[in-house]
Amino acid sequence: MSVPGFVIELRDGLRRFRRGAVLSGVIRPGDAELSGATLAVLWYTEGKGERDEGIVYLEDLEGLSRDVAPDGSLRLPFRVILPLWPVTYHGQIVKIHWQVAVRRRAAPWRIESEELPFEVIP
Repeated sequence: MSVPGFVIELRDGLRRFRRGAVLSGVIRPGDAELSGATLAVLWYTEGKGERDEGIVYLEDLEGLSRDVAPDGSLRLPFRVILPLWPVTYHGQIVKIHWQVAVRRRAAPWRIESEELPFEVIP
């Protein structure tokens, strides 16, 4: 389920990054509540076998610095150095995906998530 009001933007609209590069962007929360919301940069596997996941960056949105855009809206900038491995992979048996995600517990039984996929290349 999507997190209402949150928009994830990567610097310069880029969606492919070399391993070890800096991934930066902003979260635009709009009118959404920041309490209990987190920002994660992670990879996960898809395909044969069980899903694996690695979180390389996790931050409470209330802990991010705040910036005001020229239009007066709130922006929460973030900056992460990507690891060398794993890189994005689209094989027949297994795939490795990367994403930036904003997650918030909307109720004890429901987590809302806004996700933006990107690629890490060699």
